[in-house]
Amino acid sequence: HPRTAPVTLNHLRMRTVQMLFAAGGGRDGEKKTESRQAPSEHASTPLISQDPPTRLLSSLMDAATYGRVLYDENGAPCDWLVLDANDAFLRLFAILDPVGKKYSEIAPALHREVPELLEMTGRVVSTGAPERLERFVSGWDKWIDVRAASPEPDHFFCVYEDVTERKQLEQSLLVTKQTVEWAPDMIQWLDREGRLLYVNEANTRLLGYSREELERMYIWDIHPGLDPGTFRRQWEEIPGAERGLEEAVFRGKDGREHVVEIASAR
Repeated sequence: HPRTAPVTLNHLRMRTVQMLFAAGGGRDGEKKTESRQAPSEHASTPLISQDPPTRLLSSLMDAATYGRVLYDENGAPCDWLVLDANDAFLRLFAILDPVGKKYSEIAPALHREVPELLEMTGRVVSTGAPERLERFVSGWDKWIDVRAASPEPDHFFCVYEDVTERKQLEQSLLVTKQTVEWAPDMIQWLDREGRLLYVNEANTRLLGYSREELERMYIWDIHPGLDPGTFRRQWEEIPGAERGLEEAVFRGKDGREHVVEIASAR
């Protein structure tokens, strides 16, 4: 029997998102011929929550809405009408009963702080090409990733994802990277074969090699008192633990020797 990969919840989620955006990617930038109407102040537009495009919303784990772009008297996008929204959208933004209401009414913080979202949906319904943006909304204290696709003229899907944790992690990693990069002490990352995978700026200042040169070298190229066999024995001695400070001599590009103290851990 042929072997098949297990289907996970995440696989189903991705397949559903792909189906949704395939609808937007299939219009090939068609030209719209119908006239654009100025937005009405009442919500008499019939809802289409039973039409095929919106049935996908209930399958999505991410927050999602289906809407229609509203235009001003000059034909420019000025708002949109929410035609359907899934439960994940209601939970993410703590919004009750958004269907039949304007975007500016149900999400004033997003409407006010991210005008690019309205501009993006206007382009999406005009060209049929999906787009994506990521912005911080201070009114919600969240980073929001928004993807938009248009399955039919003037109508679009939006899928929203709270990416605040990822953005905070990225910022934390950036701070860590900068701290390591400009630390006054030499920092090196090695693999079990002794290759220098990463060196910070302190290495280049002391040894005179460029970073590119160092990251093509082995540790014994700059530490002549160490040979491959000794290094591999030391590697096996320190799993999950630190070695105490050890004195060593590093040799720079100009042949000068520098006495250093080494603390190792893996």
